[in-house]
Amino acid sequence: MKQRAAIFALEARQSIVGVQYLRGIAALMVVFHHARWFLPTDSIVQTSGWGEVGSRGVDIFFVISGFVMAHSTQDYDPIGRVSQAIDFYGKRLIRVVPLYWIAVIWTAKRMIWNGEEGLDLAKDFLFVPHFNDHGHGMIWPYLYQGWTINYEMFFYALFALSMLVGRYRYLALSASLLVLVSLGVISHISHPQTNSATILFYTSNLLFEFLLGVWLNLWMSRHPLRLPRAVLAGVAVIGFGLLWIPNSDSVRGFADGIAAVLIVWSIVLLAAGTELGWLRGLGDASYSIYLFHVTIVGFASWLFRSLGLIAQTLVNEVMMVGLYLVLASIVGVVIHRLVEKPLLRLFRSTARRWIIAVPRLRRS
Repeated sequence: MKQRAAIFALEARQSIVGVQYLRGIAALMVVFHHARWFLPTDSIVQTSGWGEVGSRGVDIFFVISGFVMAHSTQDYDPIGRVSQAIDFYGKRLIRVVPLYWIAVIWTAKRMIWNGEEGLDLAKDFLFVPHFNDHGHGMIWPYLYQGWTINYEMFFYALFALSMLVGRYRYLALSASLLVLVSLGVISHISHPQTNSATILFYTSNLLFEFLLGVWLNLWMSRHPLRLPRAVLAGVAVIGFGLLWIPNSDSVRGFADGIAAVLIVWSIVLLAAGTELGWLRGLGDASYSIYLFHVTIVGFASWLFRSLGLIAQTLVNEVMMVGLYLVLASIVGVVIHRLVEKPLLRLFRSTARRWIIAVPRLRRS
């Protein structure tokens, strides 16, 4: 029995293709959420809540992030903690930063050319949260959806620092995030009108979703389960159904975080051993889709007008949303293949050469 459990645990560690599927789904959920911009406020999509549920793709992303970080560091050795922490954080920088900076430059190209708002743009490049006057006073960078990348970078930094603690790294990470989230809850109760972007951002309960992802991976690796596919599919449906329930920002990280955990857990188990090439491809391109789908809003609007889809009918609304999803997917896949992948190869090969060169310099 123990041997079977060990074998299944190994399989679970090696087969998390469901995470990649979910990345593609979550990215399209966010695209679907932003498709609301093309629709009137009294449209069926808007009034039914369909558009709003798409924003919860972000919560799935956050849980996935914690899950994958724990999964990718399973071979962690406390003896080499410093080098492993540096290696981990360096890989995350290579994976996230170059394409994000390109997206920021492309989105803010007119502002950069005109020399406008230099300080806020500098903060965007450094992943520093700030209020955005162009975004209804939200704590957003100029590339609106980049607020999630700011959270990702903060989580990566905390995760890397926790690796320096050694075998107590998950305890240190859990304590850090729980303290920050608790401070946010206390601050919301005692000072509901806090106007500090730093305090509001880094004490958000959304940080709890990263921790849920870490805990989920640890639990799955230690308590392998084999359940009927129908049961797993049912759990996934329940999870997506729970995401449809509107929650305020004060409880979003807890309520939607739990729903996202159900989704990630069930889909990872359900998808193990499968190979859906088209969905895997969307998952591979999910970062490019997420970053660049807003950049085609102008083109999409022109296309919809040219096709005569502006009249407010259910058919036209469905056509616009569907076309926007297709356009965003195509643009994301193209950018992934022509820009993102070459950039990753370049920076990774440069990093490997640097790692090899450093010991030689020290010996010489």
